[in-house]
Amino acid sequence: MSLFDMLFGGGGEDAANKYLDQIPDLLQKHLGSYSDRGGRAGNMLEGVYGGMVNDPMGYINNIMSNYKPSEGYQYQQDLMGQSAANAAAAGGQRGGGAEQAEQQRITQGLLGMDMQNWLKNVMGAQGIGMQGEQDFYKTGFGADSNISDSLANLMGTKATNAYKSSQDNGMGDLLGLAITAAGAVGGLPVAAGGSLLGNYLGKKWGL
Repeated sequence: MSLFDMLFGGGGEDAANKYLDQIPDLLQKHLGSYSDRGGRAGNMLEGVYGGMVNDPMGYINNIMSNYKPSEGYQYQQDLMGQSAANAAAAGGQRGGGAEQAEQQRITQGLLGMDMQNWLKNVMGAQGIGMQGEQDFYKTGFGADSNISDSLANLMGTKATNAYKSSQDNGMGDLLGLAITAAGAVGGLPVAAGGSLLGNYLGKKWGL
């Protein structure tokens, strides 16, 4: 038994470890979900940013593959197409090449604007989502850092306790020898295994 154990009731290191060993589960309970969520967010962001950097045109084309003309585009096309047809009819060119060229120009112009607006809306929504994922990532990184720091401190504390315990064990052995020697030199009655004082302390503290 170590000197620390004798002074504080025995099992000092074990008593401390009983509480220290609860720390990892406690950290996981309170911070683990944030750390896990941050890891998932980091993986998602890495995939999106990687696509943007490595193949930007492929990234845009993949988004645009989901495009469909909006109702607003269809309405504007019908409205402006009818206006062009009326103008052609008034000029006596209804159904001619000029009318067809004007209809094509209107269609291309409206379609281009509709696609740009659609892409702008999609990228805006994606940007908001990515900002949220970045917040999850930052929160998760902070939680993971706290867990790592706390576990490192825990390991340091247990290592220090183990070292002190080993030192205390050595001191306890030396103290027992010193008490026995002191009892013999002082002429105290010596029972089997040591002096009277040594036997008393042995019974009381387990020396």
